[in-house]
Amino acid sequence: MTERNLSWEDIFLCYPIFDNICSHLDPVDILFLRLTTKKLSPCFESLFKTQWNINRQLTRFVKDPVSLRSLLAKHDALMSGVFALQFFKRETWDDTVQFFKRAIVSPFRKSDPIDEYLMGREGYELQSAKAWSGDLTDLFAGLTAPISEIKKYHRRSSTKAEAVHVRIIYTIGTPLKAIFRIFRGSFVVNIISWNFAYSLFPALNYIKRTAHGSKGGRNANSEVTWTWQEAAAQGGIKHLHSLQFRRIGDSYTWSIALDTNGVKAGQPTSVLQHSFFKVMENPS
Repeated sequence: MTERNLSWEDIFLCYPIFDNICSHLDPVDILFLRLTTKKLSPCFESLFKTQWNINRQLTRFVKDPVSLRSLLAKHDALMSGVFALQFFKRETWDDTVQFFKRAIVSPFRKSDPIDEYLMGREGYELQSAKAWSGDLTDLFAGLTAPISEIKKYHRRSSTKAEAVHVRIIYTIGTPLKAIFRIFRGSFVVNIISWNFAYSLFPALNYIKRTAHGSKGGRNANSEVTWTWQEAAAQGGIKHLHSLQFRRIGDSYTWSIALDTNGVKAGQPTSVLQHSFFKVMENPS
């Protein structure tokens, strides 16, 4: 009987070992590990569906995350903001999730399906509903953001001291366009659809730990984790490829295929992944 020495790749291909090791790594370490060899690609596909489990993250807010995701898919709504950032970082520090949905312009419809679902099925109470005024600084948004209305909901729990919150942001035009217009810092531009999660600037966010943004996008909380730079002032747009003309899901994007078991499909993946964007310099 012959013996052979096992390489580190052989050990990592044992998924329970791989999963346990990765549970102790930061996102930046996992991104670097992913670049070392293509042999681990199947392991990463499984890892992203378990350790980046969107259903588990959403159970903080709803009892039936699969039904919620099916509803979001039906109405082409997206998740973004702090919740999506926490999802990629595998951390929890804020009990709010934000849904971006195109505003319904119809004299015959008085309510919104997501609004009805939250209050009718999930026990949420409406806290406030108001037209966009540009004073919600936690959105990192400006006065000209393409938003028509913001609704806030909360639900108290008998087992938790703090209530959980849901915010529906009704957009003028597509939710994706609104997200790009609203968020002024690269660290918070993360998007979750019904079947994929996209971190558009992972190299900046997790490897360089640098937040690029436009004027007004700086936030005290962001400075705890990221070194803030204004891309135009640093000449960053010319020298950083991830700030050039881009496509969602391109090679600069950290894309995670989500577990869609039981989720009713929404629009094809190609629709979102054929959306292009570019970081523009502020006029001096």
